[in-house]
Amino acid sequence: MNAILDGFVARQRELWPLADKNFSALEKARTKTLCLGDETVLVQFNPDRIISSAAKTDKASLSKRPCFLCPAHRFPEQIYLPVITPQAHSYDLLLNPFPIFPNHLVIALSEHRDQGLSGRLEDLLFLADFFKGYTFFYNGPSCGASAPDHHHFQGLPSGIMPLEMRIKERRGSYRELARYGSAKLYRNDGFYRGIYLIEADEASDADQLYRTLMGALPIEEGESEPRINAIAFAGEKCRYQLVVVLRKCHRSHHFYAEGKEHLLMSPGCADMTGYFITPQEEDFLKLDDEMLAQMVEEIIVPVPVEQDLLAALERQAQTVSVGILSAPEILFELGDGRLRRATLEDGMVCCDGKKAPTLRYNAPDKRKDGFLEPFFHLHKVKIGKGFHWEQEETQVFAGDLELIVEGENLTAVNHLPVEDYLLSVIASEMSATAPLEFLKAHAVISRSWVLNVKQGRSSCGVERILSELPWEKEYDRWYGGGAHKHYDVCADDHCQRYQGLTRPFSGEAIAENVRKAVKETAGQVLLSGGEICDARFHKCCGGMTERFSVCWEDEDKPYLQAVEDPWCHQADAKVLHEVLNDYDEATRDWYEWEETFSREELSSLIEEKSGYQTGQLQYIKLMEKGASGRWYKIALCGEKRSLIVGKELEIRRLLSRSHLKSSAFELEYQDKNGRPVALKLDEEGNLQTEWAYLRIKCRGWGHGVGLCQIGAAVMASKGWDYRRILAYYYPGSELK
Repeated sequence: MNAILDGFVARQRELWPLADKNFSALEKARTKTLCLGDETVLVQFNPDRIISSAAKTDKASLSKRPCFLCPAHRFPEQIYLPVITPQAHSYDLLLNPFPIFPNHLVIALSEHRDQGLSGRLEDLLFLADFFKGYTFFYNGPSCGASAPDHHHFQGLPSGIMPLEMRIKERRGSYRELARYGSAKLYRNDGFYRGIYLIEADEASDADQLYRTLMGALPIEEGESEPRINAIAFAGEKCRYQLVVVLRKCHRSHHFYAEGKEHLLMSPGCADMTGYFITPQEEDFLKLDDEMLAQMVEEIIVPVPVEQDLLAALERQAQTVSVGILSAPEILFELGDGRLRRATLEDGMVCCDGKKAPTLRYNAPDKRKDGFLEPFFHLHKVKIGKGFHWEQEETQVFAGDLELIVEGENLTAVNHLPVEDYLLSVIASEMSATAPLEFLKAHAVISRSWVLNVKQGRSSCGVERILSELPWEKEYDRWYGGGAHKHYDVCADDHCQRYQGLTRPFSGEAIAENVRKAVKETAGQVLLSGGEICDARFHKCCGGMTERFSVCWEDEDKPYLQAVEDPWCHQADAKVLHEVLNDYDEATRDWYEWEETFSREELSSLIEEKSGYQTGQLQYIKLMEKGASGRWYKIALCGEKRSLIVGKELEIRRLLSRSHLKSSAFELEYQDKNGRPVALKLDEEGNLQTEWAYLRIKCRGWGHGVGLCQIGAAVMASKGWDYRRILAYYYPGSELK
């Protein structure tokens, strides 16, 4: 019990004869026990309690009656205890004049606002923590709330509800589903379906797991939240214990039936905890184990819905392994700040006096705002491999560090939860100062892509020889993400940029923006045909995105089609500064650009990059291109041999010192003075024009498939939310 609340109840009963009479009558209520699942439950009948189970709570009926929780319409004798929560929400703590429990309380929001737990869960937890000895509960607006138009909780002394005691005594089986900071989410089995427990020491951590749970559940049309009941009480080994009961509906068919099957019961949170209220004596007498089980089965969460929920939670709990650095030796630091050197000896990893096939350093489960804190530094990490921005950095990482042997090198592999991985990815791909809705869109597609890779459905790198003759070879080559042997993904542009916590944690304001983007999209993925999308993205499409088959396998995906994009051309210096990392921002000609090569240099590059002796380049025949103008088949006609090449990245690779930014280009042949010349061939295809330079005039940056990062950032800066951005770039996909 609680001295403050017990004193308040006693004082209110002294001042209010009606309440005192009803609480006294409660002592005469009849009870019996039944069995439900593996639990013994109570059934109560109070002959003196007003029958209210048939009260109408639809909007039309509510609008016609005064709100009995608003001060203007309360009983004259009703007093209240003011409560201000840490979230600065004001409540009036009241005595319930029509109780079903001893010391039955109502805690009503001081202002008239609809019933809803979103944004108020921490209020419920505060009540349970502040008024220890009492348990507090919540009825959803469609799950038993007597005043769905006025937000409120209810309270009673702890130790009465069977479900509460089940949790405290750890009865049934408990399956851990997720963690967030100090919070853990469990599913309790044995009583009935749809019981979930959150235990936490920090209310904000519990709130995050609650939002994760709610985000994976459907919301009925016209309603504001999934159908639930919730109970909160102080834990013995943790500060907060929150039980969430998932519902299908408020009432079973018995409520509407006639004759022997009729029950005037509208189960709310009290009932779902195993304390069933029967308003009529005939219901009390005829309710048995079988009838009770049938009623509960009809109102709890359906099996398919819970299966979808568990699948979604499993996706969110997944981890990812990231290959970061491969080298003969690896320099790193752990939390103690001491520089360590790992070397390769006799095919084994050697470090700290240890010699083994692999060495693993496990990070402590320390978190900041729900995300893992930094654990190790890696030195000399190369980023932008093979591209024009290639450079080395020292980077900071969360999660575990594993050192493995790959051929003649050691590889540093980072193991961490997918959600922590995303924190770095979205700030590595673009700047953490980008608009929030853009970062949220990127969190969804990066999550979708990596989970697609983990399920083995992402395209792998392939070389396909189409024909080979002494004077000509035709081949396609594409470079897929994933497809690594010893880890899920790498840390560079081959997969997704993952540069640790250096950027997302470079400043508190930046860090909060990135954390918020990952939190507010927690677990959300794009689906197509029930499968997670291979959600590709690129820097700048150049005015139109491209089909999947231009860059990878020949079979197109329905959600990766060519769409017009007028936004990426609208990016001004301010937007670019917000969305691009420093090394990307150094690339000024991101939308339209050009490169010029001498004939000798380009001929040499083609031979070097392809590995074939083609001789002096005669000309380039442009053969097939996609809707965005990106070429995916060209012929490099050499003096000794010709190469017919695809797809777009292989073309970009062969025609540049690193990579062309895009294969959407036009060619201009120039004489030795730099003047344009027209390319002329004779009837047999032999070159009739002398040229000295080739000017390549290009548009866009990247493969052009899926989301255009600069275009999406401009859309976000113009007020588009992330859902609308995703629907535009991935037509026909489903955000779930």
